[in-house]
Amino acid sequence: MRAGDFCDLAAELMSEHGDEALIFAHRAAANYTSEGIVDRAQFWQALSLFLGDIMSNHIDPELPLVFH
Repeated sequence: MRAGDFCDLAAELMSEHGDEALIFAHRAAANYTSEGIVDRAQFWQALSLFLGDIMSNHIDPELPLVFH
């Protein structure tokens, strides 16, 4: 999955679920980690990073992503 796809998904989850989206992502990452399902845990961890950045206004999902 590309970074832009993660950002789009995170923005959609934030739009639909608000702050609870981040709680859900953290919980999913923790559950998959405890079950040893690494790829799914990493997916939810990455998604939670984008959710956190959107919530703290570090990323504006309406603008293109720029990585330095």
